[in-house]
Amino acid sequence: MPRIRTTRTKAPPEGFEEIEPILDEYEMKMRDAENESHEGKRKAEALWPILRITHMRSRYIYDLYYKREAISRELYDWLVDQGYADSSLIAKWKRAGYEKLCCVRCIQTRDMNYQGSTCICRVPKAQLRPGTLVECVHCVQYNEQWMMHLNRDGLPVCRDLHGLFTTMIISISDRWPDWRYQLAFVLAAAVQRMQALQFVQIVRDSVGGMHNMLSLSQTKTSFIMNSDTAWQICNAFVNAHLLQKIPHADGDVYSPTPKGLHLVDRFVTRHGIATRSVSNLLNIHEVCDKLVLMERDDQDDIILSDGVVRIVYHRMVGLSPYRDESSSLGVILRRSFAFEQGGQAYETSSFTSEHALAWLLNYTTLVNVDEAAALIAHMIRLGWIEPENVMAPSKSPRVVTVRVDAELRPEGTAEEGTFVQGEDYHITELGATVAWHVDWDNPIITSDNEPRPPTSMSDAQRGHETRFVSPRLDEFELYNAYTNASASPLRKGRSEGFTPLAAFSPFPNFTSLIDTPKLGETETHGASTRTDQEYAAQCPEPAPSDEQKPISLHDILQTPSLRVAFGGFLTSVNKHILLKSWCTLEWFRYDCRLASCGALSQITRGDPIETLFSAPLPENGKPAMSAPMMRAVQRPLLEESARVHIGPFLTTNHHAPVVQLSTLERLSEAYATYTQTAHPMPAIEPDTESARESESQLAQLLVQSAAAQKELYHGLQGPKKAFIAARAESAK
Repeated sequence: MPRIRTTRTKAPPEGFEEIEPILDEYEMKMRDAENESHEGKRKAEALWPILRITHMRSRYIYDLYYKREAISRELYDWLVDQGYADSSLIAKWKRAGYEKLCCVRCIQTRDMNYQGSTCICRVPKAQLRPGTLVECVHCVQYNEQWMMHLNRDGLPVCRDLHGLFTTMIISISDRWPDWRYQLAFVLAAAVQRMQALQFVQIVRDSVGGMHNMLSLSQTKTSFIMNSDTAWQICNAFVNAHLLQKIPHADGDVYSPTPKGLHLVDRFVTRHGIATRSVSNLLNIHEVCDKLVLMERDDQDDIILSDGVVRIVYHRMVGLSPYRDESSSLGVILRRSFAFEQGGQAYETSSFTSEHALAWLLNYTTLVNVDEAAALIAHMIRLGWIEPENVMAPSKSPRVVTVRVDAELRPEGTAEEGTFVQGEDYHITELGATVAWHVDWDNPIITSDNEPRPPTSMSDAQRGHETRFVSPRLDEFELYNAYTNASASPLRKGRSEGFTPLAAFSPFPNFTSLIDTPKLGETETHGASTRTDQEYAAQCPEPAPSDEQKPISLHDILQTPSLRVAFGGFLTSVNKHILLKSWCTLEWFRYDCRLASCGALSQITRGDPIETLFSAPLPENGKPAMSAPMMRAVQRPLLEESARVHIGPFLTTNHHAPVVQLSTLERLSEAYATYTQTAHPMPAIEPDTESARESESQLAQLLVQSAAAQKELYHGLQGPKKAFIAARAESAK
């Protein structure tokens, strides 16, 4: 029993308040067991529920510390010292062969019927005499009736719920309650049957390997409950998609679902049950061929880890990116387009929240829709899926938010994720890599005539072979911002029904013009010749209009005149370095795009605010080699570009309040790796291994520079509002 806590008791360590409600529930059950009447019971039988609750509470604390590592050593020692757990029993559980020990008394050799022996519950089942049922007098081991574990909703845990369901279905299949419905029953009849549910199994086996001599062993399982509990559990069967209502039938007529029959089939196969009634049930109805069995905690029924979420996610999205109907191979997926942080569009797969919830309940062992919603919220938290449209939570019938402490979640994952029912979700590039094992070591290369795989670049140059997916990196969603060179909004030849990137992109795919250090000079690339004023005329400043939407930071950065004016405003408030740093990093990314198509010839210096434009890349026809090979060949120029643009950014500290120190450290490390590593490249096409190594280093540098750009972009949001207000005031 736990000690009584007084004002002199030492305060519990940090984390006790999180498990205190569960410990209070065990304490209430213990008091009920102590106050229960002992009339008609043996002396040992009166102690069974108390020993059982003590065992459950000790196992709960043992799993928290040794299995799940969810509590600290200080809290564990405090719980043992206060009497919440049996330290002697836990000490035995840590030893091999004693992992499932019921109580310490069972392994003591004193006061036993046979000198030097232990309790009967320590004897393996294979060594027990057939046809003999012997119970442990201390802890009622091998007793067929047990107290079911309940979850926080007051329902049996998943394991016990499935045991109840299979026992009920097998019991009903022997004699169907209503002859009007074939292999179906009225829910009221199932409730009546469950109030005194009993399952008896008789196993025939040979004696000592002699087939002419048979022995019989009997196993008896009983469930006893009142009417209200039976109704509640039957409703839980329906919520878990174990039972389905028969259409066009009068009254509450139900039959087992394919998921429920899978559990029945698994149960009868494991226990060797072969009756005609069960065979008819499994042969006539459709049985789910594959079911994801969720690993849960035995005490509180909680799904254990992100690894379980990953397994379910793999099964839910399936092996192919598009699917017309839901099955055990995956949820319904349709083709859609999404945009990554840099504004680059990519082709991916999406699904509705209703289809995802239905799939999780039909093809996994989840027991209600709230568990399914929480599981999807974990997928959102891990960055594998994200909503297509931000739906107001007030318009949704169900909103679930999950939160994981920093010390319990993997590095690089979010603290929380929110699922909104009614929203549509698409698979991110990270989710595609997790689901379909996208890997830079084995890139997917297709020609113009082949269909695009998931996460393909929807606005890439299609005149040559296109690489569709990103390398395997933790933050690789930022990498595709330069792969295969995005087109300008002025380019033609888009996919049918595809909206231009400029209409949605939160980050413009900026491109800078090499050898144009000052505004007004002429640029020459290939056969196109234009002045900066001519290009600015094609991207004019938005004309004032009563119905015009507010100018966004995207519009300011994309329009040259607005960007220059914004830079002047930032100079007056001593924040000019933020815009200059953002444009400097974007200039380096544009050099990478030029290198991808073989157009990077020399590196120039200049004011990035004045010389940065949203111009299209030059189109020189089909290149002689792939984009990764081209970037590897032009690595010397890209290294010089990194020193010119990223080097000064790292040496200044004026942007320190906006860009986090950890981001600068990662960028500095990637910059040093790329610019200081000896990596000679021949003038001809390099070998594949050298190109991969060079591309991996460049990818890390671009990922970290894009992360710094993102923080600078958010830092410009505040000054942007002041700039818009100042322009509106001057217009008056």
